Amino acid sequence: MKNPWDRFAENYNSKVGEIGDIYHRTYLNPIIWEILGNIKNKIVLDLACGNGYFSNLLAKKGAKVIGIDYSRELIKFASLNKILDVNFILGDASNLKFLKSNSFDIIISNMAFQDIKSIDKTICECSRILKKDGRLIFSTLHPVFRISKKKEDKRGFFREIREYMSLIEYKTSDKTILYNRPISYYTRLLFDNGFVITDFREITTKHSKGEPVLDKKALKHKKEIPTFLIVEAK
Repeated sequence: MKNPWDRFAENYNSKVGEIGDIYHRTYLNPIIWEILGNIKNKIVLDLACGNGYFSNLLAKKGAKVIGIDYSRELIKFASLNKILDVNFILGDASNLKFLKSNSFDIIISNMAFQDIKSIDKTICECSRILKKDGRLIFSTLHPVFRISKKKEDKRGFFREIREYMSLIEYKTSDKTILYNRPISYYTRLLFDNGFVITDFREITTKHSKGEPVLDKKALKHKKEIPTFLIVEAK
């Protein structure tokens, strides 16, 4: 059966291309590269790899890369986009039984955790397949502010938050499903699966490498309110 990401795959591939969309390029990837450091000859899993663009970038830096996604159509695009020896596999991030335990140096999941329903099983599987002292690095929409509403008063824009601790599931305009979970939900899953958090970044336009076009009135707001969250755990 086709899942929503199969229907969205062509649009996603066109939007993200070979280097990522503007948010990946300007907000996320520069910080992720900083956290990753030297990855030459490291065995890396790009989990929920989408069209494979980041897998290719990892391979260009000398990593030995496997990319996994549960969308058959996105894996097709990843295979077509492949420029180096990256192995793309159709698979479920919550059930990686086809991968050996203690076999990866690094797992990177770039903007996918909010799309995964059984994130508890995913983090458990990440713990299993990572080597001792292996690293899990993931980026996600910031769970505090993703569900808040932008408001404006005489001081400028601010965010109104009515729900945060609840686990919230909602459909996007693309008919995909997002799962909003409090930060403590993620940290508890990490701790329960033997991880220690070693880096934690809340990403605003202050971190942007070439800011996206913004309403100038919203610029101060965007500098103070994080859009994304990046976590490294060992």
